[in-house]
Amino acid sequence: MEKKMSFMQAVLTAGLVTGIGIIMITLIGYITDLILKPWFVIFGFIILIVGIVWGSKLVREKCNGGSLTYSRGFGSGIMISLFASIIVGIFSIILFKYIDTDLLVQIQTGKMLRSGVPEDQIETSIELLSKYNTPLILFLNEFIIYTFVGLIISLITSAIVKKEPVVNLFTETEE
Repeated sequence: MEKKMSFMQAVLTAGLVTGIGIIMITLIGYITDLILKPWFVIFGFIILIVGIVWGSKLVREKCNGGSLTYSRGFGSGIMISLFASIIVGIFSIILFKYIDTDLLVQIQTGKMLRSGVPEDQIETSIELLSKYNTPLILFLNEFIIYTFVGLIISLITSAIVKKEPVVNLFTETEE
């Protein structure tokens, strides 16, 4: 017999797994210095897509008996990305404030150098960045980015994952 889950259990599970997946890919990028490459952020979003699809299917199969409306799929995708973004936001605070305090400066300097910003403006920008590099700002940055991207992903994936309930008009009734 298949075990049922509540909606919140399913989205919390999927959000936790997705958040941990994003953290793992971030750690791999940090260890290999790929985190400094501008294209590396794509991997976090790929994990977010996979997590939302998997979590929506989990809700469909474990909570709704094999059916999932568009709105329920959209809601589950948003909740999954919300929980994952909270986890990633907390990790970002730990990474940028305690593990490697210069990493954010390195990332921002690399972006500015690639876009042709003069050296004196880079120094001014880095000084300004250091003033606003608070744990709350780091958390909100990750939270807003992953929640917003999760919202867009959820709009698309809920249309793909949805499965309307089957209505059998020919069921026999006993009289």
